[in-house]
Amino acid sequence: MAVVQLAAAGKYARGAQRKTVRLLLPDPASLEGMVLDAPYAAGGVIQEVALSRDDAAVLTFRLENCRKGDLERGRIMVRVPAVDPAVADPNHQPLAPKAGPAALMFYRDGPGGPFRLLSAYRGWIPAANAAEARALDERLIAAVEKEKELRHAGLVGCPAERDTIAGTLLAWQNAWNSKREVENCLACYSQQSPWRQKWEGGPESRKELAAVMEKYPALIEAILDRVDQGKNQASAAVRLRVISAGGYVEVRSITMKFVFENGQWLILDEGN
Repeated sequence: MAVVQLAAAGKYARGAQRKTVRLLLPDPASLEGMVLDAPYAAGGVIQEVALSRDDAAVLTFRLENCRKGDLERGRIMVRVPAVDPAVADPNHQPLAPKAGPAALMFYRDGPGGPFRLLSAYRGWIPAANAAEARALDERLIAAVEKEKELRHAGLVGCPAERDTIAGTLLAWQNAWNSKREVENCLACYSQQSPWRQKWEGGPESRKELAAVMEKYPALIEAILDRVDQGKNQASAAVRLRVISAGGYVEVRSITMKFVFENGQWLILDEGN
């Protein structure tokens, strides 16, 4: 962890010449960033794009090369998440995938559930022809290798979606309710937040935060009611349902503060 902290500060030196190497997570919007966040990354051909009542679209995808994940070659259906107008990102256009060669980065929505693109804004990169498709597949392979390097260095990615406020809120809720995914939970927080600063305080602080999550005697459900969003800052009116082990439900109305940091909307203040 000390090495990771030095690397984040740009002070980690290695090699015979002690050259400074700065280790950084890739931009979430890049191919490498999408591969890092996705349980599955595959190349193939989108054969059909169908309209959907519940999603933006459903893709019929002929999977040819699964570079991340354990899927075999064959035809699968991949859903494109719809954008909720109440929490739409005004700075980005949602994806509109078209038939043709492409790389898809996606996840499975629950055990045995449908496949979905990473988000309404990420997870599809098209190729214009067979040559571009081959080059894209080589980039996929390189991105998977880059992920191994980052994980070996201690900089791990999180498959949760944090490129919208709603996505970050859901990722935070799921990580907290797991009671074990401390790193995934902390990844939802801004570097400026008290939680992240405490986490960076050292091994004892990390143990303390892990114990808080593990021993929390309830589950939470975060319901997003309203977002007031600027370019780099936002506040969200949230109803937090706290569900005890005995089934008792307490509802708290809070205002959470978010900041746009490293290409993601991250929690600055929980509002508790």
